[in-house]
Amino acid sequence: MMKIFSVFGLFLLAFSHVYGQTVPYISSVSPLTATPTEIVTIAGSSLNGSEVFFGTAKGNIISNSDGLIEVEVPSAASYGPVSVHNSNGVAVSSSYFLPNWGGNISTATDYPFGTVNNIAVGEQYIYDLCLCDFDDDGKNDFVVASKENLDATFASRVIYRNTTATPGTVPSFTKVLSLGAQPAFHVDCGDFDGDGKPDLVVTQSAEGSEARNVEIYLNTSTPGNISFDTGNALELVLNRRDTLIRPPAEIGIDDLNQDGKLDLVISNDQYNDIDVFKNTSTIGSLSFENPILLKFNELAEGEAARGLKIADLNNDDLPEVIVSSFGKSDVFYFDNISTTDAINFNTGLRLISTEADQIQAIEVADLDSDGFMDIIASDGTTNHGELIIFPNNTTAAGSDIVIGSRLEFESKLFPFGISAGDINGDGKIDIAMGILEAGETNIDLFFNSSSAEGSFTFEKQSIDMGLINNRNLEIGDLNMDGKPDIAAVSKSSIGTLSEISIADNSGCLTPIINPVTSSYCTGVEFFVTASPATGTTFNWEVSTDNGASFSADGSSISNSLDISGYNGDLQVRVTAAIGTCSNLSEVTNVNSSNSGDPGTPNIIVTPTTVCLGSDFTLSSSLVADNYIWTGPNDFNSTDAAPSFENANSMLAGTYYLTIANTGGCNGQITSKIIEIDLGPPSTIVNNGNDDFCEGLTTELAISTYDGFTYQWNLNGIPISGATAGTYQASTTGTYSVSTTETATSCVATGTSYSVTQITKPTFIIEGVSATCVGLDRIFEATPDNTNSDFTNTYSWSFTNSSGTTTDSTSLTTTDTLSFSEAGNATVKLTTGYEEVIDCESLITKTVVVTTVPTLIIDTPDGIEKCPSDSLLLELPNDLASYFWSDSSTNYNTYGQIDPYTDSNPKVYTATWTDSAGCSDTSSVTINNYYDSNVAITSSLGDIIEGTLTVPEPTGFLTTIPLTASGGSNYLWEPTNIVSDSNGIDVKIYPKTINDVISLTGSDANNCNETVTVNLLIDYVAPRKSFSPNGDGFGFDCWEIRNAPDMIDCTIYIFNELGKEIWSGSEFVDDCIWDGNTYSSSEAPEGIYYYTIACDATPVFQPTGAILLAR
Repeated sequence: MMKIFSVFGLFLLAFSHVYGQTVPYISSVSPLTATPTEIVTIAGSSLNGSEVFFGTAKGNIISNSDGLIEVEVPSAASYGPVSVHNSNGVAVSSSYFLPNWGGNISTATDYPFGTVNNIAVGEQYIYDLCLCDFDDDGKNDFVVASKENLDATFASRVIYRNTTATPGTVPSFTKVLSLGAQPAFHVDCGDFDGDGKPDLVVTQSAEGSEARNVEIYLNTSTPGNISFDTGNALELVLNRRDTLIRPPAEIGIDDLNQDGKLDLVISNDQYNDIDVFKNTSTIGSLSFENPILLKFNELAEGEAARGLKIADLNNDDLPEVIVSSFGKSDVFYFDNISTTDAINFNTGLRLISTEADQIQAIEVADLDSDGFMDIIASDGTTNHGELIIFPNNTTAAGSDIVIGSRLEFESKLFPFGISAGDINGDGKIDIAMGILEAGETNIDLFFNSSSAEGSFTFEKQSIDMGLINNRNLEIGDLNMDGKPDIAAVSKSSIGTLSEISIADNSGCLTPIINPVTSSYCTGVEFFVTASPATGTTFNWEVSTDNGASFSADGSSISNSLDISGYNGDLQVRVTAAIGTCSNLSEVTNVNSSNSGDPGTPNIIVTPTTVCLGSDFTLSSSLVADNYIWTGPNDFNSTDAAPSFENANSMLAGTYYLTIANTGGCNGQITSKIIEIDLGPPSTIVNNGNDDFCEGLTTELAISTYDGFTYQWNLNGIPISGATAGTYQASTTGTYSVSTTETATSCVATGTSYSVTQITKPTFIIEGVSATCVGLDRIFEATPDNTNSDFTNTYSWSFTNSSGTTTDSTSLTTTDTLSFSEAGNATVKLTTGYEEVIDCESLITKTVVVTTVPTLIIDTPDGIEKCPSDSLLLELPNDLASYFWSDSSTNYNTYGQIDPYTDSNPKVYTATWTDSAGCSDTSSVTINNYYDSNVAITSSLGDIIEGTLTVPEPTGFLTTIPLTASGGSNYLWEPTNIVSDSNGIDVKIYPKTINDVISLTGSDANNCNETVTVNLLIDYVAPRKSFSPNGDGFGFDCWEIRNAPDMIDCTIYIFNELGKEIWSGSEFVDDCIWDGNTYSSSEAPEGIYYYTIACDATPVFQPTGAILLAR
């Protein structure tokens, strides 16, 4: 996954610089876990003339060259990075070193602590502490900070010197220095001026009334005497946003940009940002550049970005800044993309978790030994408590950082401070956690029982520290026995004095002797070695009678014994004694012989200079039958000339060779230090963006130094002319830099870096090509060529015919635009990607804008309309839509008039829209003669809605009287049933039960209008019931009176289910239905229904019900 960078930091003219002196660089520390007094190999470059520190404890240098240091682990070593200090600067290891003491803890309940001692520090409300060897005497001192001390009679920064005299005894401390009463929040130490002495950093507490700043005190101590340049303390002011006074909180110290100086990071107690101070100090003089402000936009104002750690999460030699929001649920980290000139971080404020309850503190440690630092957090409140692990699932050095899902381990309520170290001496990182649960005096210990990479298991125990509410704590050796103790500060209340609790690690070492069995030549110096332990007395015993008796050998009380003075078969054992511990080892068997000493060879390395990535071979200057090789990282071989491929820093170190001839003894062991010429680091950082737009470049940079040349490669192929410290990458691919050392011709290619050139997105604007002035039109962007891995951005505007551009507020795929003037307008869409800078395309669409035309309704039939006329009204037939006032939607209409409701004159309207979307309403006025008054009446009754219902006569109906009125020149039809077709009063001779009579007459407006009347003769009378059983009672047939008069009529019979069961027509008498169905079967008793349908008189359709009884 590509990372998108928007760089914070100091933006200089160049991001690469040539240094006359190469700052020291640590490539590897091997092994990464060892006991005090063991030898550790540090490989790297520019290491000559160095001091080595494990935390702030100085190691004893055994050998030192430009590419290799062998150093003895000090007893005060703590879990953390190893640093190398020389005149060219400070180098800090990416990996953390873990001191262990070879403990033998059999069960989880057998934790290695005896008594807990409380030290009354005599101050109020101690909040924090740190362990540092300030005076270079090999013992961890401590300093405490009082957060809410508002009483000037008490000190808020107090330093206690470690005065423990004898290893393994109860730690003792003496207060030696107080540095003022201004409330202090956090304390830490680091060598900022490069003089090999840890300087003191204090953040001022927000509880004070003065400005809250950061204090740095220059260390001027000598062994046995702790002192600081208190008169010239450096006070750093945090970046202020607006007028906010931003109180500092936790402290982070590391070389962020590999320039050989320890930089300073300060988190915040009240606001959502942190400050990064670039170190510009020189020996004896402290100075820092103005701070870089890194803001956490994901946190709201007032949410404190307090928790802070610095660690290299992907082993690219550039440590990340890790921050948690205090009392909230968020953990973040910033990717470091610094170069030696500038400290830079990308905007990748990477969210690790939002699932926690309330993060109180964070720590980092490689808990599963996979080589990548995991993130630890205390999570909880007064009713909840958990230890949280965020596994680091990054797969390779320099690759993208991958943080896994959180793992939860239950703790006591309200966990707080965290510290990591190997408490029980098994070589695994354990965790101690402070507890603020009300009234609680215990802290939680999590003993690491993880068995493989990616595995995280712990055995939890608690230890009573004797004081309530142990807030912050530290793991470190406090009594020179090489075993990590625990120091914790209790949360006292204001007005009471605080104490420090120290749990003394009382675990005992059971020594193991190496070699387990061996043979050597008599007189040749030969050592057996026990597990090293600082401050421990080793009592050696040797048996020459196969273990029947052992005699003490007082020639050594260290962990090694020269037994070259013995002959024959021997058994050796040793007791390790310190304090109350005295454990005896297993027995080892050795043999001394005078048979054929093969001599002492020299080790030959071919070639003499071993370059990073090259192959090399070791060989002996003497020929023998047997070869025993050992070396770094558990290397062993019996080859005469072992060979090595692809040399790297893990192969650097001391190699040992013992030779022997068949049947002979082992000769004198010999050794040789093998250096791997690593050159300085060539870590590529991107000053631009991993994803960059076509047509642009992104600047890749490395730090360069005198004595080296550089060649940039693309996909493994050298780029012609690309030999500077920066390269403007313009092509997708994987870039690397090959560094050649001028003096040795060694070529080393550093880790690669991939970038991708992104094609600009293109879209098509969908929408009308013509529109009307003032009309809202929707335009939509549809993808043409876009990258689905990124999020598209949209910005709309339009330019009208006069050249005025109007920006839209729409940021989506659609926009609604309205044009205020006619002419050719241009719709514009600018689209890009949120994640890719300056990668936008401009897409346009021309729209013809017109004004609303004036349209007149055409009247080809004139504008005078009689009631029954259809008057044609027309608009142009090429419009997009029409809607007439009579609801017609055609381009024309024949206006219909309602003679009862219309008016004269009559206005007809049509609302229309043309192809450009222009819309208007046109109208025309018609002389509307809507009612002629020509009418038909009858003396038989009212004509209702054109129908005269003829009443049933007393006799047989022969004629129906009708009268014409309201006009002249009458014509009655049909003429064959009218007594006088032109008369006013006429008689009708009905032919059917529903004759239709029309009357045409000329009205006062000379309109010839026709009216009609339906003559409905509805006196047909069916019976209600009948009983077709032939019993002589009732009616055997269902009858309708005058049935033969029903001409062209059909009668239908239905049962109760609505099914037709019989029908009939052309009746000869009144008998209609005999009660049988179509199938001539008798219809059962029940209710039936009839309907009468007459062809000539559709209005006459009487219906009814019939009761059939049998």
